[in-house]
This record gives sequence, C-alpha cells and structure tokens, in this order.
Amino acid sequence: MNIGIDLDDVIVDFFPSFLIFYNQKYRKKFELADLTRYHIWEVGIGRDMEEAIVLVDEFFYSEDFINMPLVTGAQAGVEELSKRYGGLVLVTSRPMRWRERTQSFIEHAFPKVPIEVNYSSGLHRQGISKGQICKRGGVDVFVEDCLEYAEECAANRIRTLLLDKPWNQGSNGNVERVYSWDDILEKINRGCEKWDLNLKLKSILKN
Repeated sequence: MNIGIDLDDVIVDFFPSFLIFYNQKYRKKFELADLTRYHIWEVGIGRDMEEAIVLVDEFFYSEDFINMPLVTGAQAGVEELSKRYGGLVLVTSRPMRWRERTQSFIEHAFPKVPIEVNYSSGLHRQGISKGQICKRGGVDVFVEDCLEYAEECAANRIRTLLLDKPWNQGSNGNVERVYSWDDILEKINRGCEKWDLNLKLKSILKN
C-alpha cells in the first residue's frame, strides 16, 4: 500500500507549539481546547485571515518553530510504516516559502526514511488539492487532521484516517477517526492484511 501523511499536527505538534509562542508574545491565554476551528482567526487569533497568516509567519521565523516536538508516537510510527510499506508520501498545505526549512526538518527528524514531500493548495492558493495529489500519486491511505482536507480525500475514494483534534469534530462519516499513532498503525496494518487476503483469494479463484 502507498501511505500518505499530513505534516502539521499529525507528525509535528504545530498548533500546541504555536499557542505557546503566541501566548507568550501577545500575553494571551489560548489553550488547545479553544481551537475549535481549523482556521484560527475564526476563534479570535488574528482579526482576519491575513492577520492570522502574519502571526503564523512570525512563529515560523522564531526559535520555537525550529524546536517543535513531534506528535507522540510519530517518530516510531513513521519509521514502522516506512519499514513495512516503503517510501511515504507527505502532503502538506504549508506555503512554498517554508519549503527549505520544512525539508531540512524532515531530513533531520527522519534521516533514514524516504519521504516524498508534496505541497498542496490551501489558504495560500498554491498548486493542487491534497485529494488530487493523493489520487495522482496512487495513495491508498491518507492520515490527516483537517476535516475539510480529510473529507476531500475520502471523496476521491482514498481511505482517510482523521487524527482526533478539537478543530475536526463533526465528520460526515466518510472518514475513520483515530486517536493516537498506535491507533493509526493498527488500522493501517489491519487494512493491509485484508488487502493481502483479497489479493490471495482473487489469485486462487483465477487459477
């Protein structure tokens, strides 16, 4: 199977790290549970999309960005998926201007894991959507935290796992909600076993 993975808040703890930076710099008291919307200006971080983008850019150029921790279980999870299924497809909606530092981070965090990095459209209106990238790349399973992107991938007939977050509640049922990297690995591995079994049955019937 070809496995696709989102970056922020699936592999790296982006929003928790951003909130620490934002709260300290602007003397705010936002908690992760307050992020009930993926678009942070909708919960009061920035007056509008443009200002929110400026705030996130400030975080990007800070030391806090460089020191962002990985999501619990992501290190071992990515390495296990790569070992079992081969190279991984990473699809992020980060802006292209972040590309160099993003690539350096991935190479540093996963030096022995072959990862193909793709930059999708999103707030920054670049390229094509995550669903289109996954479909063209033959991705069988995609792991995402943004409900909008997850449902778009599912609409392209890609099995989509949605990592549970405060901002992605209310799924329409087309995606599978997961709660940890252990859960992600279990669902992917179980799905692969069924996939292998179906191929064997088809081979037996054909012969």
